[in-house]
Amino acid sequence: SLIGKSNDRAFAISAPYGSGKSSAALFWCQLLELGKKPAELKVLFEEAKKKSRQSEKDESVFCQWERRKPSGLAVPIVGFDGGSIPSVVLQAISNSLERNGQNAQAAKLKKLPKTMDGLKHAIEMVTVDSGKFDSLLLVWDEFGKVLERATLQGDGKALLEIQIVAEIASRSPAEAPFVFCILMHQTFARYS
Repeated sequence: SLIGKSNDRAFAISAPYGSGKSSAALFWCQLLELGKKPAELKVLFEEAKKKSRQSEKDESVFCQWERRKPSGLAVPIVGFDGGSIPSVVLQAISNSLERNGQNAQAAKLKKLPKTMDGLKHAIEMVTVDSGKFDSLLLVWDEFGKVLERATLQGDGKALLEIQIVAEIASRSPAEAPFVFCILMHQTFARYS
């Protein structure tokens, strides 16, 4: 999705504990944010190529990535301590902007309403309007915590908001993709 090979932008990955979901997500985040830092990116690629199962004659995703040289914003979230989905995601985006030295943009984002409309506007601010980032990757690890809370509290609104986030990602433009990925230890049905 981030190298333009797929139009899919919303993913759910479920796999057992210890299978490497979180490590893979960390790799994706580093890969995205290192975008235009050739020396650091080269080290990351060399390590990844060692572990790649792709044959040498095939063009690897790493070669494709090196040509594109994206400079995106990675937004990791782990677990869920409550609050509304838009407020949690907006805070995570703000934290990521600050981590990348974009304090002025983070301050603007903090003034947005903690609603789905505010979240949609924030995503557009980061990817389309900023001129700094060409993509946004939101990875929500331990997403089962959201589902557990929603199930226990009968909170259908949280599930609807997650669906809307996935739809925003799916409709994001190819030139400024917003990719949304949730990581869980079991499938959705097991949380009901």
